[in-house]
Amino acid sequence: MAAIGMAVGVTGFGLHLCIHGLSVLKHSVTRWLVAHTHILVAWLFNLSYSLSLVLVSTYLVVNVSPEAGGAGVAEVMAYLNGCFLPRIFSARTFIVKFFSAATAVASGLPVGPEGPMVHMGAIIGAGFSQGRPPSGGWFGQAPPLASRGGASQRAGEGDGEGERGERGREGERGERRGGGSSALHLPGTPERRGDSPAPPPASADAGPFLRFRNPKDKRDFVTAGAAAGIAAA
Repeated sequence: MAAIGMAVGVTGFGLHLCIHGLSVLKHSVTRWLVAHTHILVAWLFNLSYSLSLVLVSTYLVVNVSPEAGGAGVAEVMAYLNGCFLPRIFSARTFIVKFFSAATAVASGLPVGPEGPMVHMGAIIGAGFSQGRPPSGGWFGQAPPLASRGGASQRAGEGDGEGERGERGREGERGERRGGGSSALHLPGTPERRGDSPAPPPASADAGPFLRFRNPKDKRDFVTAGAAAGIAAA
């Protein structure tokens, strides 16, 4: 938790530093142009500079990471309420959120860094809790082939278990009709209907973050990161 707070604090400091630097550059050049040239030239520079920052912010969101659009508070609240939103906690979203917020605020638009800081804090909390974002990978790419193969294998195992269960039920019905005492036991199936199969082995790539690989712990860390983002804004 302390590491999440420090990381969010450093992020907030860097965001405000970028906003301050871009704003100081615009106002300093505008004042110099007002003092040494015509006021129309200063106005044109101020307008062009602000529109350029807006263009950069818009381009990043539209073409690089649409998940970074808006303040991000609604997306974080939706995730905490159980909605699956892909790639809202990826590193690509974090980077685009940082620079788009800095350029949008410095341009003079009626926006602020508070909402983006909540979203970035939630991304940091999600990443610290697992060693990777909970959805979409670090940069929003598709899961590796090994993961997809493992999912297919688990689906095949589930189909096999369903087939064995159907055969077992057919054997029980035949036993009741024939009045015999023999039971049909297929290899690898439980002998009693109340038995449950052995739990699947833990993932080999979970590493030290295995204890946080459940939705409740993810939400706890995301909430902590969002709260730190509010404080850092």
